[in-house]
Amino acid sequence: KGDRDYTARRTARYDAGKYPLGRELGCKVTAHAVLFEDVIGVRKVKATAGPGTDKFALTRDGDNKLTMLTQASIAIGMTEPTKFTVLSRPFKDVAIGVSNIWDDFLSAHVGIIVLDEESGNAIWVKAGRGFGGLNGQSYYAECR
Repeated sequence: KGDRDYTARRTARYDAGKYPLGRELGCKVTAHAVLFEDVIGVRKVKATAGPGTDKFALTRDGDNKLTMLTQASIAIGMTEPTKFTVLSRPFKDVAIGVSNIWDDFLSAHVGIIVLDEESGNAIWVKAGRGFGGLNGQSYYAECR
């Protein structure tokens, strides 16, 4: 149906001094995109993009740990957050974390989060292979 512009407006600057390590940040997804293989019938790739609707809590736990719990996860009864290990800090105010690879007999996925501690914004990516083929999801969020 053509390209659509889902530009997310950046709001007020994030003040790292207000959010010390160990503090939970509330994040609102402002845009998302999904890619997936449709393996039923003729194999093809489908994609969608749009404004975001999910929210998640992101906790910075020291210099090498991040945990995240989404509103959608809570809605289905999950209480254990996804744990990310910070693998890189390419800049003093950017943390790049990777979640444990999770898999079961139907799927295998990995999660990556990039937190810009200066702006308070984050990008969260999930990618893997499920029962229906390869898939990936990307979320842009503002965290305060």
